[in-house]
Amino acid sequence: MLIVGIDPGAKGGWAWNDGVGCDGFPLPWMGKLYDILGLLEDIEVEIGGAPDLTIVEHQQGQNSDGIKSLNTLLPAYGQLIGALMVYRWKLVTPKPTEWKPILAGTRRDKQAAIDRVLKLWPNVDMTPGRMRKPHDGIADACCIAEWGQHRYARS
Repeated sequence: MLIVGIDPGAKGGWAWNDGVGCDGFPLPWMGKLYDILGLLEDIEVEIGGAPDLTIVEHQQGQNSDGIKSLNTLLPAYGQLIGALMVYRWKLVTPKPTEWKPILAGTRRDKQAAIDRVLKLWPNVDMTPGRMRKPHDGIADACCIAEWGQHRYARS
């Protein structure tokens, strides 16, 4: 089963996992919104069509989030979900508390996701472009897609 995981956010990423391998990429942005058509085209080109399942981490406002970040993230998230529905891609939107148990035995934070991806899939480019630090959105997306393999493909 070919699964795409998406970690929305300003530093978001997307990844595919086919049960054997994995690869990840940063989310494309156009100003303050995702380049949704660019993202869907990138996915279709990278994996050769539509995925069997798309998993997008559920987003909601937190008391600690600033208004500016909420006004950027939530509309972009809604547009992403809407576009996936228009494309009729099978979609699941787990909360972080649902997929993060894949990071069992760790702090379940961004660094734990980065470490897991570097260990399991050393071929994933965690520092695309001119980045110096590993891209945590790509790491989360890889872990979300891996969670999907365990939850949906192997059941």
